Amino acid sequence: MSLDDDLAEFNKGLGTVFKDKPIGHQQPEEVIRAEVEKSPWQKRRTKRTHSNTFSMVMSYLHHEGDRRWLVDKLTCLPLAKREPAMMRYAQIFEETLQREQDQNRKQGEARRASNTWLVELVEKQQ
Repeated sequence: MSLDDDLAEFNKGLGTVFKDKPIGHQQPEEVIRAEVEKSPWQKRRTKRTHSNTFSMVMSYLHHEGDRRWLVDKLTCLPLAKREPAMMRYAQIFEETLQREQDQNRKQGEARRASNTWLVELVEKQQ
């Protein structure tokens, strides 16, 4: 037996470990198509990162000093609860701003009320 025959016999015993065409030589479209064909029942999901949460936070009323803290706290929540939590946070922030009479205390009281609510929500979820 030659070396090629030995190698062919060895590869036959390994089953599908070695394929005729390595993935590194496939075109990107072929790789994507192969992944979809492997698991057609699974939906492709986009990764949700801090940047997605950050852009969501930017669309609601909040104090600019709390942005990074809000993103960190919201990423502790499940994906489905992040936007409703931010919506409620903005409502509490706005209600407290309108309710407080003293101009010097408006921002501080609004931040305290909404941040306290969010901390309690995150603690309850964990």
